[in-house]
Amino acid sequence: MTIGSSYHAKAMASIIGPAHSALIPDTMWGAWLDGAGDVIEMTGTQVAHTAFAEITGGVANSVIVEAGVLPAGTVAFFALMDAATSGQIIAMATFTTDAVENDAVVFPAGTLQFLYGSPS
Repeated sequence: MTIGSSYHAKAMASIIGPAHSALIPDTMWGAWLDGAGDVIEMTGTQVAHTAFAEITGGVANSVIVEAGVLPAGTVAFFALMDAATSGQIIAMATFTTDAVENDAVVFPAGTLQFLYGSPS
């Protein structure tokens, strides 16, 4: 199935954002994932749906998102999970940060983007 490009942002906003579907939990939790999409570490940090707004192709944080401490290992993705521990991935995104192991990561507004079809 493919969703037309004019609906990519709306599809993502139905998952992540203030008007998300009732099928998606109201509380999301951060996690660090490796390149295979396996959890390296849960952040213990809640991420609010209200922190996201539509952009071309998906959603991005419209406010600062505090993402917790960067763990040891090769971190490839930041994920939003449906539970604080042992949860399921709601969405995952590649990211850029100057943080190194054990640094707190903060995503300035617009820098944490969940785009339709990405990462592929």
